[in-house]
Amino acid sequence: MTPSEKANSLVNRFLDHCWHNEQVNKGFGVTGIKTVYNKKEAIECALIAVDEILLANPTWFIDQMKSTHKYWEDVRTALNAL
Repeated sequence: MTPSEKANSLVNRFLDHCWHNEQVNKGFGVTGIKTVYNKKEAIECALIAVDEILLANPTWFIDQMKSTHKYWEDVRTALNAL
């Protein structure tokens, strides 16, 4: 999965938890409920998760750490671009 695909995947997963319902007036006294998703909040949650992954990256596997760290840095960059 590319960093951009991973960024979108993380945001979509967090969107399931970043929503609220709003009451909607449909006229003639009829009301309904509309679900509103907060993408900005989902992106912030994904950024927090990526930051935690970067902080927890083990340092004793130097070569692996560099490639993994770069990948998650690229995911963070992709999230900031959304």
